Amino acid sequence: MELEQDAALGICILCRGPHIFLKSSRSLPGMPNADFQHLMAEAAVHQQNKEWEQARDRLRQIIAEAPAYPGARARHGAILLLQGLPNQAAEELEAAVHQQPDDAASWANLAMAYLKLGKGEHTIWAAEEAVKRNPQHAGIQNNLGVLYQELGLLEQAAAAFEQALRIRPAKIVSLRNLSVVYLRQGKLEQAADMMERVIMLQPRNDKAYASLGVIQFRQGSLKEAEASFQRAVALNSANAEAQKNLGVLYQQQGRKQEALQALQDALKHGYAADILIPLMEKLR
Repeated sequence: MELEQDAALGICILCRGPHIFLKSSRSLPGMPNADFQHLMAEAAVHQQNKEWEQARDRLRQIIAEAPAYPGARARHGAILLLQGLPNQAAEELEAAVHQQPDDAASWANLAMAYLKLGKGEHTIWAAEEAVKRNPQHAGIQNNLGVLYQELGLLEQAAAAFEQALRIRPAKIVSLRNLSVVYLRQGKLEQAADMMERVIMLQPRNDKAYASLGVIQFRQGSLKEAEASFQRAVALNSANAEAQKNLGVLYQQQGRKQEALQALQDALKHGYAADILIPLMEKLR
């Protein structure tokens, strides 16, 4: 499953660049508003450079002086999430959505924090709140689908990805994600159709060919699967997943030497040895 980065799950939508900050329309205590804006801009620069502690330091200064300053807690929560601190992130993001309940990005980030904490019902609640705030954002719809899929709710995941594609029919990440869900549901024809649409849009996408090969293999279309795996390897000679799957296909067909070579190639390119070595031993 692939998250859409610009939908703010794990990435703060408000933090794309140093020039983006929220202006307060009211007077705040302590520092002048210009100083808060400057600190927000600095935090954005540090975040872009993955200098998490420096970014958080600027945001903590703002929050200490003006806890309700627009955007500060949202940005701080997003950074905590990126740092792998979901408990702290959830606390900040809960405060952020309380202060700015219409901020879809903060709701989306809060959903991811809850997911990492294993809070399934809270995850869905926050993700659906994000969608309510911005229902025509294809990225947020995509990420809602990812959350549903992570929780094993495949029907809801498919519906969310389908909605993302109604908004943006050529959205690659949603096409790929929907193909994966259809495959898990056993809807092989629909899964293949989604992946073929990816290939039409990105004809040199080796991962898409490798994924299409898996679907075709499941369909029993071994000739077509072999062609897809070979195309993936032709586009990227280090595609270990496609090489492993070629090896399995050749093994099933009794083509032992070709199978062994494909598995050796996969091993050379980093595929898990504990999976490959037992397969290779059966061929010797």
